[in-house]
Amino acid sequence: MNYLTSLRGIAAFCVVLYHLKYFLHQHDFSNALSFLYNKGYLAVDFFFLLSGFILAYNYAETFSNKLNFSEIQTFIIKRIARIYPLHVFVLALFLLFPLAFLITDRSIDAKQYSLVALFFKILLVDIWIITGEYWNTWNMPSWTISGELFAYLLLPFVLLVFPKKSTGVFILFCVLVLSIAIMYDFFGFVSLGEGISTLGLFRCVVTFYCGVCLHVFFVKFKDKISNRGAVSLLVFACTSCVVLGFNFTANHFFVPSLFALMLFAFLCSKTPLHTLLNHKGMVYFGEISYSLYLNHIFVIAFYKMLFLADASYASVFDLTAIIVSCIVMSHFTYQYIERPMRRYTVKRWSSRSVNA
Repeated sequence: MNYLTSLRGIAAFCVVLYHLKYFLHQHDFSNALSFLYNKGYLAVDFFFLLSGFILAYNYAETFSNKLNFSEIQTFIIKRIARIYPLHVFVLALFLLFPLAFLITDRSIDAKQYSLVALFFKILLVDIWIITGEYWNTWNMPSWTISGELFAYLLLPFVLLVFPKKSTGVFILFCVLVLSIAIMYDFFGFVSLGEGISTLGLFRCVVTFYCGVCLHVFFVKFKDKISNRGAVSLLVFACTSCVVLGFNFTANHFFVPSLFALMLFAFLCSKTPLHTLLNHKGMVYFGEISYSLYLNHIFVIAFYKMLFLADASYASVFDLTAIIVSCIVMSHFTYQYIERPMRRYTVKRWSSRSVNA
């Protein structure tokens, strides 16, 4: 399933485009691209759906019948090793901004670079603090990593009590999807991109566990649906997402279910797109997707500080330079920070837990 790794890369790139939207609006791009950069925040929901599916695929058998403390410990160590080292590294890079402002005698945004916010960011609990706006500080996109950590910590216990029959899982999936629509409507938010300080954690956890449900559906029906049927479902889901996305703002009513249908159909089908996504270049782009996701705001902010007094005057060259810089930096952080530190953390803490 290497193509799933490639999908992570595409999702991360959509988020990059979304955060470049203020640069992109002034240029004459096609409607297809404008959909990507206007709705790119929805890639977060797709990522959580995909993450829930992949972790259920890898750990459902481990935790579905009994809980073993050693296995839970190993799981948590691997998950923290996956997300934490790069998070801390990029957060440290963000210290350059208040330092640069101080040296050049410019005013510092006290809210954006507050020490309290930094404390919550370091611990990856910023989105857990529902009464504050800490998520939107320092390296802003890391709020989703905070939500992901919360979902990780719950996973072994949720898998233990997860419905064993597909009927029960379908009911749970419907409850999860409806809960998103109801909660966003109740709080008066018109799209999944709103209300992050209030419902951001809820959004992350619910879409993650929709992905866990999707794993059960995949195991149950993967051999019972024809390739033609799966492709038809895929076309329907993709078309519906585009049509509804263009015409309706209230995407919390349809995005989770359509994304789930899209991913299910993609998993059950075999198309030329799968071949393309299995290409080693695409797979590598997916492998550096976490670096791309965490690095891109730093690159954008650093480029603006050095070269753009006013972002509204960004040229196509500026946009290209930012995107290329994001990818190049992500290659190096993946090779020299993310991957080696992940291995080191797993080795160090796994051996320590054994010795304990």
